[in-house]
This record gives sequence, structure tokens and C-alpha cells, in this order.
Amino acid sequence: IRPERIEYYEVNKVEGKIPRCDLLIVAGGDGSLFYSVDRLEDNETLILHVNLGRKGVLAEAELAELEEKIEALKNKKYSVEEVRKIEAYVNNEKLGEAINEIVFASESLKGIMEIEVEVESLGTFCIDATGILVATPLGSTAFSMSAGGPVVDNSLEALVITPILAKRKWAPLVVSNNKKIKIVKRGGKEKPTIIRDGLEEIRINEEDRLYIVGSRKKVKLIRFDEQYLLRRLRRALIE
Repeated sequence: IRPERIEYYEVNKVEGKIPRCDLLIVAGGDGSLFYSVDRLEDNETLILHVNLGRKGVLAEAELAELEEKIEALKNKKYSVEEVRKIEAYVNNEKLGEAINEIVFASESLKGIMEIEVEVESLGTFCIDATGILVATPLGSTAFSMSAGGPVVDNSLEALVITPILAKRKWAPLVVSNNKKIKIVKRGGKEKPTIIRDGLEEIRINEEDRLYIVGSRKKVKLIRFDEQYLLRRLRRALIE
């Protein structure tokens, strides 16, 4: 980290990608982190997330700690949590990437659809539910957990497949992130939609197929101790 040159950006006012930099400090809630990662040009950039939101489940520092944490960075007293992204494709067209989750759900997030899920080399199942989400280990403490999914250590190269409001009980699945996952609507009156990290909602046609795969790209989050997973879990469980 070379502090000789510092530039400040209001991310929501930056056109295109955020320029390459050694360190990106994101001040805001988890949504600000997702938005910044989505706009970041260089996957080697280190990211320090400073909480300005209500919970900041993924944040590593509070605003009052910022000066102390900057000193720790300068003295190289930190570690890096590498988060592997996932990619979404509709038919053969890339939709985008996510670090938390990709959701396939009914447009109203209330009605039931018949959804078919195929996991490469493992098989296919159908479920009546409001939706299905595919989460990274980072995202396992977010929407996936609230829907009944397991918490997963981010050192595992895994994806979590979690039903949303299933008509009948169905256990979440944890699979290797080298598996391609195909999701398609098979029945029901509800229209399908895709939500990527809460950043955008994309309406799709009834016959469209959603493919989700693990990406080669990673995001590098700065951590100052080894308890970030349990800290994240405690924050997520606070009402």
C-alpha cells in the first residue's frame, strides 16, 4: 500500500469502472460494498469496508476506528479474505457477477412457482417455492441464512443452493463451486425475475434459463483478526 497518492470518489457518481488502485476504502453499509465491488476495475485491489450503515454485517471497521485501522494497514498488520465471485448467465448472455448471492424468484416475492434446478453431474430436482438462491460462502450469512441455509466458511470453494419459502420442506444444498447450476421455471402463474446482490432486478421470459457458475475472479477484503466469520454471524443475528 503506497499512501503517496490518494483520490476520493463518490462511487454513485463515477461513470464506468472505479480506476485501478492499491486500496479502496468503502464507507457505508453492505449495499455500498456490493456496489463498489461491481464497479471496481482491478480484482487485485484491497478493500477496507468501514461501516456507516445500520448493521454493516460485512464491515471490518467502524468509523471511529478508521485512524487506528489505517495505522495497522501501514504496518502490514492485517490479513486478506479472498471472496470468489459467481457469474450469472441468461441463456448464453452474461448477466453479471455477484459476491453475495444470485436470486431466482417470483416477481412479487410472494407467489409460488414450479422451479427446476439442475446441478452439473449431480442431478435435477423440482420444487414449488417463491424462489431459489445461490450464495457464496460470504453470502451464506445473508439472505440464504434467513431462508434456512447453512453458514459456510469462506475458505471452502463452495456454493449454497437455498429454497425460498418452499411449499414443502427441502434441505439446502452445499456443492462445489466448479459445478454449473441451471435454474428454469417449469410452471405457475408468477413471472420470474433475477436479483443480483440486491443491486439490480432483471425480469426474464418464462422460457429463459439461468446459469450460475463460480468465477475465477476474486475480491480481496481486508481483515484485522481471524474472527471475521463469527463476528459476521453475530451481526447478522442481531434484530
